[in-house]
Amino acid sequence: MVDMSVFQMRVAEIQGLQADLTTMIAPNEDRFMAVGQALAKTRQSLAAASGSFQRLSDSLDQGKGGGTIDAFANARDTILTIAHEAEEIADRMAKFRQDTRLIRRPLTTLATIINEISALATNAKVQAAQVNARDVDFSVFTNDIGRLRVVAAATIKQATERLSKLETAMEMACRATDDFRRANTKELLNIAARMSAWLHDLRQHREQARLSAVELDRHSQRIAVRVAACIGELQLNDLTSQRIEHVRTALGILHELLAPGQTSLNGCEWLADLSDERKEQILAAVCQLQAHQTDKAAGDFVRGVGQLKKNLTGLSQDAGYLNTEANRLFGGGTSGSFMQAVYVDVDKAALLLERFRQANETVRTLIADVAASFTDMAEDLRTINSIDADMRVMGLNATFKCSRLGTSGLALGVVAQELRACSRRTDENARAITSAIAAATAEATALSQHSGQEQERVAAAAAGMAEAARTTRDLDRSMTTELAELSDMCRAVSDDLGTVACQGMNELDQRQPADEIVVRLKLLGASVGTQAADPQAIRADVERMLGSHYTMESERIVHELFTDDNGQSAVPQRQQTKSGQTPSQDIDDLFF
Repeated sequence: MVDMSVFQMRVAEIQGLQADLTTMIAPNEDRFMAVGQALAKTRQSLAAASGSFQRLSDSLDQGKGGGTIDAFANARDTILTIAHEAEEIADRMAKFRQDTRLIRRPLTTLATIINEISALATNAKVQAAQVNARDVDFSVFTNDIGRLRVVAAATIKQATERLSKLETAMEMACRATDDFRRANTKELLNIAARMSAWLHDLRQHREQARLSAVELDRHSQRIAVRVAACIGELQLNDLTSQRIEHVRTALGILHELLAPGQTSLNGCEWLADLSDERKEQILAAVCQLQAHQTDKAAGDFVRGVGQLKKNLTGLSQDAGYLNTEANRLFGGGTSGSFMQAVYVDVDKAALLLERFRQANETVRTLIADVAASFTDMAEDLRTINSIDADMRVMGLNATFKCSRLGTSGLALGVVAQELRACSRRTDENARAITSAIAAATAEATALSQHSGQEQERVAAAAAGMAEAARTTRDLDRSMTTELAELSDMCRAVSDDLGTVACQGMNELDQRQPADEIVVRLKLLGASVGTQAADPQAIRADVERMLGSHYTMESERIVHELFTDDNGQSAVPQRQQTKSGQTPSQDIDDLFF
């Protein structure tokens, strides 16, 4: 017979083991619930972050991104055209000014000839008064010569004044174009160069975004696999709880075996008919078996928690990857997207285009004034040509009359000849002036047309810059919003998973309390100190006692491992199942 005090001690130890097993596993439910909630939130956040990343990629490749690149390319091309044509206009204006100056020399010569005609007109009056011929009257000749001389002088003076105003207008026009060229052309070219760099950068970002979209698909698949693994690992607590509950059930049967009559033996009433010695043998075997069951359950649990922690940490790293990659591809180094840096050049280009428009408008006005002055001067030349024709006719008539007078008309004939010579010189200079005015007028017309075309180009460029600015700002706003939301989501994922993976997972370490319980179970089994029983009989009794209570294959595997084919208690380190796998591999494949 076994001393009752020993039985009572064993009963108390079994009850303590049952309570400690409950204490060991009970808090895990809340901890796994926290992990599950964090995982559900993470799953949604990572899906949203992946969608945000995809929208960022699409924004450069479609819609606003494509419009921004096109607007930039058009604005850049127009700026380059304007910058080069600003140089061309300045050169043409300088040549135009030089051509205009060529008018002054024949006009000055023409004024000199008119002064000579004034002297000849005075001399003609003197000589006509000395002619003694009753039937020849030179008063009309001398009077008309004087009148024509006065009209010609006035016309030349007017043409000279107009030329002076024209030269002033030309100086102003040239100065305006020179000022714009010096002040802005170089900067326009610099901005166009920077815009070319931005276009290259935009296209490069777009190409990188396309490549990243492919990588994002692969990354999303990795996230999905990791999330699925975490979901599977969340079953770990339920599986472990079942296994520990099996141990508690076995201990409960032992408790009733040692203290019969309190409750049923949970379907093992046949144990009550056994001898005390046989009960002790079964107690020793079951305690050793449950020690192995607890040790195996705790080991699997710890490994599962480690894998869960690894996958949660991996998900946190996935979130960090999304955030880092998004900011690398679309961020601007500070808050906002990389598009913000474009604003400075867009605004500068818009300002320079407005300056060019104003300068071009000034030049257009001045060229119009020049063209009007040329028209007036052409009218003046037509007047001079008419006067010159009249002088030529009168000089010819006077020459004929003087030749009939003989020696008395000789002096006046010389004057008439000189007038005709002056007329020929006047005609030559007038033709030169007319030719120069015609060429200058044609150039003024061409410049005016060119300037009008430039105004249209400037207007188109301004519209293009406005469109580039608008699409750039729209794209930046949408990208900045997406980046901020993506960063917030990724940061939240990292924070949540960091807390759960580091703090929560550390609280799930069951190794120490499980080891203590295993030692106590082994000590309880060894405390019986009974003689060895028939291994096959003990195996059959243990199977009969616990076989109906196994809730999963892992418990039966441990049972099979507990004794070898000879009935000897043993737990091989790497015994293989019929499938060719070790038991731990079989369990992992089945549940994880």
